[in-house]
Amino acid sequence: FCEKVFQIPFFVTNIRYFGNQVVVEYAEYEKIFALYVPYLKKYFLFSQYVTYQFLHGGFTHLLFNMLALYMFGRYIERQIGSLPFLKLYLLGGIFAGICHLLFVNAYGTPVVGASGAICAVLAAFAVMNPNTKLMVFLGFIPVIMKARTMVLLYAGFTLLMAVIGGGNVAHLAHLGGLIFGFMYVKNFLGLRRIIGYAPGDVPRDDSFGRFKERAKVYRGET
Repeated sequence: FCEKVFQIPFFVTNIRYFGNQVVVEYAEYEKIFALYVPYLKKYFLFSQYVTYQFLHGGFTHLLFNMLALYMFGRYIERQIGSLPFLKLYLLGGIFAGICHLLFVNAYGTPVVGASGAICAVLAAFAVMNPNTKLMVFLGFIPVIMKARTMVLLYAGFTLLMAVIGGGNVAHLAHLGGLIFGFMYVKNFLGLRRIIGYAPGDVPRDDSFGRFKERAKVYRGET
């Protein structure tokens, strides 16, 4: 499933200049489909918690999100199944959006992107495959580390950036996604019953992407 996910790639914002002031005008469909608090409250567009995940702020935003989804999502899908994966992805994005709106004053700014959902997938991957070794580039330096270590470092960095402020990035949405992925695997609030699959049903080794198959028993034809 995750290899067939299509994202609505961009949204176009009109930027107008009046003297020394910059006035940003958002397109109507951005206000409807992005996570936009004024419309969310006025028209009760709770569907925005889903649709904002399929909008992106530009090609680079889309490219890196889809690369991460392809790298980690396909393995999680093999472990938990397609339908549970879809639920994990969408519910992780919803939880991420809620976390962002609860703690960030973004009343007039549309929030877009699948990063929160992908962070949920990333966290689930790291908890279920903690010793899987990954190559991570720190600048131009390749570093090999375990999945658990990478996610812990990323979570710490995300929390730090959320505290000090890190540009036009929804850091708390990313952190919310990571928390949701962890909660799913650890079955907080009965999430495994809601989403499906109990970790451990699929035997696996520590090699990235290579999962052991169950022995098949031939019972004869009836």
